[in-house]
Amino acid sequence: MGTVHLGHLRGEAGFARAVAIKRLHPHYAREDDFRRMFIDEARLASRVRHPNVVPTLDVVVEGDELFVVMEYVHGAPLSYLLQATRQAGRSIPVRIASAIASGLLQGLHAAHEAVDEKGQPLGLVHRDVSPQNVIVGADGATRVLDFGVAKAAGRLQSTTAPSTMKGKLAYAAPEQIRGEDVTRLTDLYAAGVVTWELFTGKRLFTGDHDGALVEQILVGWVDPPSRWDPAIPEALDEAILRALSTEPSRRFRTTREMAMAIERCVPAAPAMEVAEWVERLAWDLLETRRAALAIVEGHPSSGDAPPPISSRREDPSSISVSQPVPRSGRRRAVGLVLLALVTASLAFVLARPAAKKPVSAVSAPPPASTASPEPSSSPSSSPSPSVPPSAVEPSPVVLPVVSVPSLIAPTQKIAPPKPPAIAAPKPVDSLSDCTPPYTYDELGRRIYKRHCLGK
Repeated sequence: MGTVHLGHLRGEAGFARAVAIKRLHPHYAREDDFRRMFIDEARLASRVRHPNVVPTLDVVVEGDELFVVMEYVHGAPLSYLLQATRQAGRSIPVRIASAIASGLLQGLHAAHEAVDEKGQPLGLVHRDVSPQNVIVGADGATRVLDFGVAKAAGRLQSTTAPSTMKGKLAYAAPEQIRGEDVTRLTDLYAAGVVTWELFTGKRLFTGDHDGALVEQILVGWVDPPSRWDPAIPEALDEAILRALSTEPSRRFRTTREMAMAIERCVPAAPAMEVAEWVERLAWDLLETRRAALAIVEGHPSSGDAPPPISSRREDPSSISVSQPVPRSGRRRAVGLVLLALVTASLAFVLARPAAKKPVSAVSAPPPASTASPEPSSSPSSSPSPSVPPSAVEPSPVVLPVVSVPSLIAPTQKIAPPKPPAIAAPKPVDSLSDCTPPYTYDELGRRIYKRHCLGK
């Protein structure tokens, strides 16, 4: 419904700060229902004041444009961090997972306890708790964002039509799928799914289609996290499985109670340790955002639109993450290139007509110092042909000498080359035979008569 941009907020006396600006898409901004829904989201989020919730600072209306100004959080979406750990074949350290889960749960508790201007409970339910709507800052703090589909008392615009489910199916509670009334315990269930994935590094509910996901959620068969990591204590298994109960009455009463239970089982890592882990894992993403932030803060007077940053539903698959190419992949690629060059050179040799070599009547053995390859001892092997330079130009790769017969099927036999025929000397009849003392062969070469030598 909107796009998130990086902006620069300026105030009096030179005050300035970086902000995140959520801009409603123009085709939505012209619809009154979407405008009211968008303003509703900002109004509700502004009522939640907690370190684990991204605060809303202002709402700006400029003609058909509608902006919500939020605090800029320098960090990475939890969905990005989870996928990065899976791709790296690692898991999140349990103390860091405990800190992230605790921050998420405490932020949700603040939203559930929010009140309106008159001090009346809003009864706010997020309804879309998922890794995409959780950001882990480079300061080590976890924050909840995006109350676009939240349910609350006194909303200006209803966000739920009959028989319509809001949120992501893989993180929806059973009562949410059945179309029953949602409460804060619905958010607690979704937070339990996120917590399970934090400690195991895997997706909890997976399937080829929505029907498979619905069946798994409604049946409620969930493996304890310790099945995937034996280091997880049994008490943590009980806490997470309690949050994932299909019956809301069997879950924790509040998300704060669940956070306390998790921290009793696994003490949370300090913010400094979480911050260092985020910097290492999401270094590329954070550097990209630092560069964008430097551009915005370095041009505070520019009238251009603020550069877009990653969307609130940022998918790690759409982010360019620099990863080293495996050594095995590089070796395989080099081997394929060399094989192609060798094959091309051999095809050139086989297709090229053989040059006629002069055959002398008497073949003298080569000098001992000649560094020529030894001929094959096998009767079915011919001497290895030399690869012409034109076959491999302009590549500077030096190709190994490959025996051509080795590329032919084993059933084919190649006859060994016949030795050149040596003409037998004629008998010495008379001295007149030595005038002249030589003859010519079929190639036009002069052949001296042996019996005339010395005459």
